[in-house]
Amino acid sequence: MKKILLFACLSMISMSAFAQFPDAGSKGITFGISGTSGLNLNVSHEGSLMYKYYINDGFIMRYSALISYSGTSTSSTSAGRENENDNTSYSFGLGIGCEKIIAKVDKFQMYGGVDLVPGISGGSSLSSNTVVDHTKAGGIDGDFTKTVTKRPQVFSIGIYPLLGFEYFFTKNFSVGAEFSINPTYSFPGNGTTVATSQSNGIVQPEVDSNQGQKAQFTIAGTGTALITGSFYFK
Repeated sequence: MKKILLFACLSMISMSAFAQFPDAGSKGITFGISGTSGLNLNVSHEGSLMYKYYINDGFIMRYSALISYSGTSTSSTSAGRENENDNTSYSFGLGIGCEKIIAKVDKFQMYGGVDLVPGISGGSSLSSNTVVDHTKAGGIDGDFTKTVTKRPQVFSIGIYPLLGFEYFFTKNFSVGAEFSINPTYSFPGNGTTVATSQSNGIVQPEVDSNQGQKAQFTIAGTGTALITGSFYFK
């Protein structure tokens, strides 16, 4: 009888340990502890939510989409002149990759993998200076200088070899960390800069120039681990 009870207890412990980790067919959403995170075109490896799918107990596919946009606008008046500055930047990317479970110990899981991340990034800026008080500015009201720059729209492909760890509080929730490096190839891109002005009430000729970016290859490391949280379900 004691042997039967001991066997039953060991079986329960074994089943509990097995059930601690997601298995074949499980799905997951991974995000950064400090914000929505996953893949990015930058070394930070942050910026998007990630979807995971367990092909089997030890092999997982990873998918993510990055949509990042930021914009700032400032204005001030000094010495009879109004200054305006606007800046925008954006990046869009899609990630696909895989993980291979290396080891499972208690509630810890260690894995290695790689992500492929093609994406597009770019932005624009505007800077202007306009006379609004001719007495203070020493010029005619309405005189201005304005420069508008459209930065090159750049297509890039990044690869992220990675090593990760997860601690499973339950089968459905884990906290982890990922370390990776980022070899990236950026294709050439072209942008423009347009300068317009008005002096003494007379509009001056427009000055156009091209702003180009050459193809480049870089290899960088994240420096610090990306801390993640994951929810798993079926």
